Amino acid sequence: MSKVKTSPKIIKYIKGSEIPGSWEVKVQPSQTFVVIEVKGEDENLPSEEMFTDEFIESIKRSEEDYKAGRFTRCETDEEIDNFFQKILNE
Repeated sequence: MSKVKTSPKIIKYIKGSEIPGSWEVKVQPSQTFVVIEVKGEDENLPSEEMFTDEFIESIKRSEEDYKAGRFTRCETDEEIDNFFQKILNE
């Protein structure tokens, strides 16, 4: 089975207490979750077993950075665009 190449985009980090009740999942209120958008060869989200090892490692590194406070919070598309424009021009 070939793996789908994915290009993850972290949308935001949320606490378990912020997860909507309609999701019907059991979580700890203080647990942190990463909300990501994944775009691959197919716009449909691939199954977990199709994620590449590189993708999984990038999410783990991202979680470690978040826990260590190494992140920039962008709330709007404009803030995201400005952030990436700034780092691309450095």
